[in-house]
Amino acid sequence: MSIIMAIDPGLTSGVVTMDTHSPHVLSTHELTFNELVQMLDDMDAHDLPDTMICESYIITGRTVALTRQYDALNIIGMLRYFSVSDGKPLFLQTAGEAKSFCDNKKLKEVGWYKAGKEHAMDAARHLFLWCTKQNIIRFDSYGEPVFNV
Repeated sequence: MSIIMAIDPGLTSGVVTMDTHSPHVLSTHELTFNELVQMLDDMDAHDLPDTMICESYIITGRTVALTRQYDALNIIGMLRYFSVSDGKPLFLQTAGEAKSFCDNKKLKEVGWYKAGKEHAMDAARHLFLWCTKQNIIRFDSYGEPVFNV
């Protein structure tokens, strides 16, 4: 069993986990910064997911104008710490890459869509994108996503 955790970091963070041997998302959460820190702090090296995927957060003139919250950067730093200290791989992907690759229709096709969970669905998009990069999800001849499990 290999547990994958995908995170959309921010003031409210979306978190989804999946076992790579099953096409089902194991958990879907929307957590405050403090709740996410507590969840990760409660995990020891044995409880941490085998792989972490996180939306990268890049400060641009636009992001500075929209918000000055640094929770996303702090979360990424915390995940980098766990990655180094516990030897767990961390993959960063851009928001645009995940959103342009995986829409709500694709999430519904694989049974991962949860209405009203915008941040969790952004995390699920990152999970979906990563799974296709790793050939855990492929597309059949009709363009439908299929799990290679």
